[in-house]
This record gives sequence, structure tokens and C-alpha cells, in this order.
Amino acid sequence: MAGRLGDSPVRKDVETLTGELDEAAWTVQDRVDRGLGRQDDYTAAFRKARAAAVWWNALDEDPLRAALEGLYEAHHAIDDADALADVVDNVLDAESPTG
Repeated sequence: MAGRLGDSPVRKDVETLTGELDEAAWTVQDRVDRGLGRQDDYTAAFRKARAAAVWWNALDEDPLRAALEGLYEAHHAIDDADALADVVDNVLDAESPTG
């Protein structure tokens, strides 16, 4: 991961993508607010933007910040706290000395 965490070209590219997806979600939300779009379309756009933000956060050089912010964004991307908790629990169990 050397050179790919923190202030890296990869992270800058993901940040750009995240911004573009956020802007697209806001555009869809504006259309929904004006009665020209569907809420489901906004939800899909919002989740896609949050999923990109997961990757941006995962590339943070601070592992704690990467984990916490990534989990926050992942929760909004999938909107299923139980599924997210299961994934985290499975990873922790697999990484434990007794797992």
C-alpha cells in the first residue's frame, strides 16, 4: 500500500469521483424536489456516492479514521446496519487468535 494511502494520486482520483457522484445525487434530489424525478433514483445515486466515499476513507493514512469514517459511509451506502455488523464481526472473528 506504500504510496497509495493518504495524500496519493489514487485517493485524489477517488475524491474526484466521490465529488462527482455527490453532485449527481444532489441533481437527482433537486429533480425529485421539483416533482420531476423519483425518490428511488435519488436513493440509488446517494448510495453510490456513499460507496465511493467508503473507498476514499479507506485510503486515509490514519487507520482508525479510515475504519470509522468508512463504516459510517458504508452504513449509508447499504442502509443495513445488521449486515454491516455481520461483516465487521466476521472479519474480527477471522482475525482473532482464537477465530
